Parts: sequence; structure tokens; C-alpha cells
Amino acid sequence: MSQYSSRIRQRNLLSTAGFLFVTHATLALADPMLQSVEVTGSRLRASEAEGTSPVQVVTAAEIQRMGVSSLRELFVLLASNTSGPIDLGGSGSFAAGSSATSMRSLGVQATLVLLNFRRVAPYPLANYAEVFTNIDALPFEAIDRVEVLKSGASALYGSDAVAGVINIITKRDWTGLQARASHERSLTSGRLRASTASVTAGFGAPGTDAGHLMLNLEVYRRDNLMWNDALQYVDTTLTSRSAGFGTTSTYSWPGNIIGVGPVAGCDPALVQGGLCRYDRYARFEAIPSADRVNLLASGDLPLRSGRLFGELLVADTRNTYLKPFQPYGSGLSPVTWGDPLTNGTRTFVYRRLPVGHPLNPSSSAEAELRYRFVDGPNQDMPHTLQYRSLVGWAGNWRGFDAESATGVMGGHTQLAQRGAFSARGFTQVIGSSDPGQSDPQFFNRAYRIGKPNPPEVIDALFPTYGYTGRVRHWFMDGKLTGTAAQLPHGPLNLAIGGEVRREQHSIQPSANLLAGDIVGNGLSASDAARWVGSVFAEASGRVTPSLELQAAARVDQYPSLAPHLSPKLALRWQLAPAWMLRAMAEAGFRAPNLTESAESTKFSYESVSDPRRCPQAQALAADLRGVAAALPATDPQGSLLQARADNLITVECQGAISSIVRNNPSLRPESSRSMNAGVVFAPGPRWSLTLDVWDIQRRDEIGLRQ
Repeated sequence: MSQYSSRIRQRNLLSTAGFLFVTHATLALADPMLQSVEVTGSRLRASEAEGTSPVQVVTAAEIQRMGVSSLRELFVLLASNTSGPIDLGGSGSFAAGSSATSMRSLGVQATLVLLNFRRVAPYPLANYAEVFTNIDALPFEAIDRVEVLKSGASALYGSDAVAGVINIITKRDWTGLQARASHERSLTSGRLRASTASVTAGFGAPGTDAGHLMLNLEVYRRDNLMWNDALQYVDTTLTSRSAGFGTTSTYSWPGNIIGVGPVAGCDPALVQGGLCRYDRYARFEAIPSADRVNLLASGDLPLRSGRLFGELLVADTRNTYLKPFQPYGSGLSPVTWGDPLTNGTRTFVYRRLPVGHPLNPSSSAEAELRYRFVDGPNQDMPHTLQYRSLVGWAGNWRGFDAESATGVMGGHTQLAQRGAFSARGFTQVIGSSDPGQSDPQFFNRAYRIGKPNPPEVIDALFPTYGYTGRVRHWFMDGKLTGTAAQLPHGPLNLAIGGEVRREQHSIQPSANLLAGDIVGNGLSASDAARWVGSVFAEASGRVTPSLELQAAARVDQYPSLAPHLSPKLALRWQLAPAWMLRAMAEAGFRAPNLTESAESTKFSYESVSDPRRCPQAQALAADLRGVAAALPATDPQGSLLQARADNLITVECQGAISSIVRNNPSLRPESSRSMNAGVVFAPGPRWSLTLDVWDIQRRDEIGLRQ
């Protein structure tokens, strides 16, 4: 496969209205006491609470009343948020240990996440080809407010701001000492435990010669939850949709020889229908554990001309994903995966025990073994350190407010995984998985079924593999804002600026992944860098006492791409003190990320389910289990029926396809056209009602072609 730009147009339409809420951002539209501030929807400072773009503001006080304990939980409550990978489901993911957010169902790469109006480096590991901001690495307790721009904003912020922008703004001039701690858990089960503790300290006097410094340290801990601890609370109607839900498995330890019975050593209490059973849900994890530590330091120092400001963010995140122990049996479907050395595929086949094996009593036929490697580890452990450090100057230059900053941001992720077979190790300690090769010593070498096995045998069979991801962005930006001229009905406000970034991103697989040695595992590899530059301008002014026009444009330059222009035109019409209309049209874009356009390779292996055969197999399996349950416990036919039921689900409901994807240096950027219209009604100083209708059409969407 190769990555390509399609001509498909994606259209989305949503109307939101009718909710009342109290917030500082929804004061009366013409309140003269409002201070001039910068809002995410514009680079210009303004005193109006509602501007030309629909911006939802969630303050720290509102976040506290919501009772959420992380940004992910907060974003779930936002109406504009739709989906995105989260650390809860990171097991087996290329970007395990991270969480992302997506607006308008346009994907995580179409939503731009900012911290204090500036970009944050992406997560060091790409989710296959997706590159996104890890919101788990951003401060939470230090938040002053979160601004959600519900329309595209490429004219202001450049690439990725297709569906909208989420700007997390931390406390700036706060002084004092504050400590918080919270703990939550289920009152029913005592599970679902999560704890947060934070300390925030502000020193100095803002606006004085002494300067100001704020420090915030936050610690988060979440315990894991296994499915066998949660099954008793699950709706029992699920069993009617899946005959195997909540049942034990015949792929067990110390194992079963189909037609013979359990391998010696099985606990009699675990024998059902003449076969040794295994509680598969004891190793199915519903919620993984997580540990996070975030440190944020920010401050400013007044100078004779302007002020010097700085910021440091460091985040350490760790997750542990426990996965089911590796099963084995000839009823399992063969595993196919990509081989990076040959650009072809490899296949692993679950073979039967040969004639002459100590556990095979037959002298003429191979025996079916059903086994579970409970002595082998199976877990993913991502550990990520992310950071952003910047220093800047803000002041006045020739009557304009000026600000410039430079800094570096990035991260390092080490993903250590265990639990999948090493093809080489399997051959070494068990035997050849190729059914075309005769192997009389199969499963009778170094590894012993149902017996204690030495660590060196387990390490050869289940070696450590994974990825090392590194990302680093160096940046420098600057802007000027102020009044450029006086119009008949007010000032012409102007903002101009630019940014330069050096982006580097590498994803390095372990040696055994590069060799295609890990059965069933894909591969993601990248090592690239590029320079990015941009300039922008924005202007607004009143053409009548009640009608304000706003125009903006940004030009972004990416390597191998023509300069991309993103224009914007918007208006704000104050019909009456309590009524305001607004409208906006903008062109946006998303430049291909480094894993899509620069040198990269991805081998994937995905499970698929046959939508026609699987329901019939589940129904037949349920009938077989019912017949087996009605037979006497000593009837060997019962174990055969149970085994056949398990095979039906495995063979008919589970399959796999493999793919090889490479970068495409000829990719064009995705482009979009955003339109928004809204009405705001604010009859009093404490509340407002807004109705916004938006439409986004996206073209040249980057995807995959067979």
C-alpha cells in the first residue's frame, strides 16, 4: 500500500444551542468594564465577550464543579469532542500510553491543541501514521481556563486547525499556596480507583519590579481493573449477543489433549465437561494502571523596556497494560505478519503434537493440544518524558504591543513489550511451526508442557521488543498587535507575526521487530526532519457603529510543498445591546506529517471478523455448549462438543490481514473550507444563549491506497 491524497469531500453539519451556563466569558456583550484580552479565536485583543468566532470558555471554577480529574475527562464532556485514542485502550497500539482528542469526528490530526497559545510537540510514537498531542502530558490543576474554538483556524494557527482549536491556558498572575488532593473509587465494588495530588505556589507581586514565579507539581495515579473483577457488574444481556462472553476457555494450563482429557496437574475444580478450563477474564484488563507526574514553572521579570517571561513544562507518564497469556492450539487461525527484511509476509501455524510425543497416546495420528503459556509474561509498558521550555520578551515597539519567544519542545518514549512469540525462539525451544516440515521433537525440546520452565527458555520464547520514539521541535515566533489607523467608526486593529520551526521525529523499532522475528506484530519506523516557516496578518475594524469586519491570512511553507495560503473573513453585527449576529468563512489545511511524507515504513497486522459467518458460528457454538452441558460429566462427548464450540468462534469470528505502508513524498496537504453562522442573545450580565451552525468540507484527505 501507499499513502495518497484522495479527492473525497467530507461534510459535517452541527447546530448547537439552548443551554444556559454562568461563565466569565458570557457577560453582557457591551459591558464596558471588561478588560482587553486575547481570545483563541483571534490574535487581536478585544473587550467583547463574544467575537466573530464561536469560542467556548470553561473556567477553573467550572472544571472543579464538574468533578473531573484529568483533561481527558474534561474533553469527554465537551459537545464538540467526538473521539480519539485514549490510554485506557492503548494495549497493542503503536502509540500506547497516550490520549488524544478529536473535534467534529474529523480525526485527531484535524484538531490543534495549544498550551498558552503555543503549540505542543506531538507524542513521540505515532499511532500508525497519526501524529497528535498527548493530552495526558499537559497540566491540569494549574489551568486557569480552557478555550475551545469550534471552527477552523488555519488562518491564525496554521496546519492541523481544520476542525477547531483547544487552548489550555494556565494561571499567570496567581499568588499564594494551594494544595489539593482527591481520591475516587466505586462505592459498589471498591474498584475504579484513581488519586490526584497537587501543590501550586505563586511568588512575587505581578506587575511590580519584583517579578512573579508560579510552580505547580501534580501527581496522578490510577489502579488497574481486570475483567474478572468487573463481570458481576456487567449487564447479563450481553451473553445473548455473544455465546462465549463470561465463559472459561479450553485453552488452559497445564493444557488439554482433545479426545484424551486434561494434562496431568490440572486442578480438579477447573475440570468441566472433561476438559481443564481457564478463566480467560483473569488476564483481560478493563482499565490499565497509570502514573503521571507533571511539573509546570512559569514566571516573568520586568525590564526597563517590557518584561522577560519564561515557561518550563516537564511530564513523566507511565502505563502498564496487562494482556492475556498466549494461547496455543491447532484450532487457532494461522498468524500472518510482515517481514521488513524481505518486504514479504511470514506465517505461523499452530501445529498438533506429533506421533511419539509423550502426551500423544495415538500411534498413528497427531493429537490436538490446547494450551496457555501462563508462565510467559504478556504486557506493554510505555514510559514517556515530554517537555517544553521557552523564554521570551514582551513590550512595546513603536506603539505596538510586541512579543517574541524561542524555545524547544519534545519528548522521548520507550515502549517495552513482551508476550508474543519469537519465531526464532519458538523454533529453538519448541520446534518448527511450518507444517510442511517433519518435526518428531515438536514440543519435546527445551520447553515442557505444564511443567516449570527455566528463565532462559521463557526469555527465548518471549523476548522483549518495542520502540524508542523521539521528537524535538525548536521554534522561534514573534508578533506585533495594535492600532494601525483610525477609521470613522473606530480603530483599525492589526496583528502581524511569524514563526519558524525545526521539526525532528524518529521512531526506532527494536532489532527483533526489524528482523520480523516477533510473531503477529507490525512495525512502525521513521527518521526525518524538516524546517517550517509561516507569516500571518489579521485586521479588524468597524465599518458602521454596529458592524465589525475581520480579515486574516496566513502563509505556511513546508518542504516540497508550494506555499499554502489560508484566508479568513468574518463579521460581527451588534443588532441591539442584547442581540448579536456573526458569520465566518475560512480556508484551512493540514500538511502531511513526517511519518506520511518523509522516509517511514509501517507493517500492520489487524484482526477482522466476518459479519456473515460469525453470528451463525456464535449461534451454533451456543447450541453445542447447551448439548454438552446436558450430558453426564463423565461422557467424553461433552468435552469434544465444548472444544468444537471454541473452535467455531476462533475460526469463524477471528481472522487477520496484513499490510505494508510506505511514505509518499508527493503527498499534497489536506485542505478544508469552513463556514460558520451564529446568533448570540445576552439579556443580562450573568448568562447568554448562543446558536451556531457550522459546515466543514475537507478535500484531499490523506489515506491509504491498495
